[in-house]
Amino acid sequence: MKHTTTKRVARYLQLFLLGGLQLITCTTVVRAQNFNDALRYSFFQPVGTARFTAVGGAMSSLGSDFSVLSTNPAGIAWMRRSELSLTPALSIDAMRAELQTSQQQRSYREGSTKFIFPSGGLVIATPGNYNRRALNFAMGVNRLADFNEQIFYRGNSRGSLLNRFVEQANSDIGLDPFEAGLAYNADALLEDNQGFYYSDFEGAPNAIITREEEVTRTGGITELSFGLAANYRDRVLLGASLGVPIVDFRQEKNYTETDANAEVPFFDNLNYTEVLTTTGGGINLKLGMVVRPTQAIRLGLAIHTPTAYQFSDTFYTSMVYNYTLDNSFPNRGEANSPEGTFSYGLRTPWRVIGGLGVLFAKNGFVSADLEYLNYGANRLRYRDFPEDENRVNINIVDNLQEAYHLRVGGEYVFSDLYALRVGDDYGIKRLSLRAGFNAVSSARRLNEDPLMLAFSTGAGVRFRAIYLDFAWRWQLVDESYVPYETVLAPSQLVNINGSASMAMLTFGVRF
Repeated sequence: MKHTTTKRVARYLQLFLLGGLQLITCTTVVRAQNFNDALRYSFFQPVGTARFTAVGGAMSSLGSDFSVLSTNPAGIAWMRRSELSLTPALSIDAMRAELQTSQQQRSYREGSTKFIFPSGGLVIATPGNYNRRALNFAMGVNRLADFNEQIFYRGNSRGSLLNRFVEQANSDIGLDPFEAGLAYNADALLEDNQGFYYSDFEGAPNAIITREEEVTRTGGITELSFGLAANYRDRVLLGASLGVPIVDFRQEKNYTETDANAEVPFFDNLNYTEVLTTTGGGINLKLGMVVRPTQAIRLGLAIHTPTAYQFSDTFYTSMVYNYTLDNSFPNRGEANSPEGTFSYGLRTPWRVIGGLGVLFAKNGFVSADLEYLNYGANRLRYRDFPEDENRVNINIVDNLQEAYHLRVGGEYVFSDLYALRVGDDYGIKRLSLRAGFNAVSSARRLNEDPLMLAFSTGAGVRFRAIYLDFAWRWQLVDESYVPYETVLAPSQLVNINGSASMAMLTFGVRF
């Protein structure tokens, strides 16, 4: 075998002389964005007030709720009184992950619970006249996306993360300080006298390795909105809002391989950690209209301009490589990458939302919204890196497609609750029961499961000047995850399924 103790000793001397400089260097590089990054920041599932969430967000034609500022801002013109609302919530996920390439497939369950603040808003309603019934102003925040997720898997299969690093080292990428270069500094890759790189795994290409990984994601997209809407004779409503989405995303991956059956000479185990933090913000404009052709029917239409984002990534990696040479004492190679930073832009697609609502006098409503956008129109922007920019945007076009978001919901109102009244000023005026449903077609071109489904329910009570609403949203998750990508060696595939839930309570005051 090409692997020798002499080369290991020579490698130690090289690390001592040269390796330390790299550890204190702050590096500005192009992080390997791909279509998944573009999709993460353009896939919106607005979560606003509890009422909005309980009916599945299907309120673009109905309005009368602060949250429509992020879907169809014309709807705030239905509101006759000023209103302040606050919505705290718990984000709960429960995921099962299974390594499909494992010899003995077994799923592992992992979950997390996070406190979030999905909505808080103020609507100022101004009195009008016969022609202009209202001119309302609104401002506040709505949650557009929730990234909180925790995944764990374990299994036995062929192949190694080092296969990826070997391929990188022998390609134009070379010794990337965050991947192949890191493995080289941790003594996991060596250079022979012919100038190519190899690892311990070249001597045992069919070895079965025990691997496991824990992936933790946190953060979300919260949009700060400012809107204005006018009501003309309760027949036509027009509105516009300026949206400023704020992104906060953190991902930590802790990946481990172990030669449990001693099939690979020298190699004992390795641990590779990746940490990525993304912060950024953007701006967009939403234009909306609601038309009431009859007393019971309302039609809505909204157009959202692309969001122009600017992001800043901070990332670093570390690696520990344990091995034993010629039955000697165990050896340990360890390396940390520099801290990498990269700034880039993203332009998301246009969005069009159409809505239909049917009211049943004072007894409630049913409504439906259909949203269209082309995720393949996402475009990443790199300053001073035109070739990388072109490559990643081709990757987006090749992997993302047009998609539709269907939202359906309804509310039934019990308006005469004399038995529950304490008095005309303090008793419950109305009790509402709500339910909703979402179906989202896949944004990915290659996806065996074309629909993502979510269900919601809730209830609310109205007093003279205050109200309380509760909602529960439950979303099915079925997706695939690739721990690392290789060309010449066996790759790994993890299936993830479970649910992402959210429980929220809205407290509102009208004045």
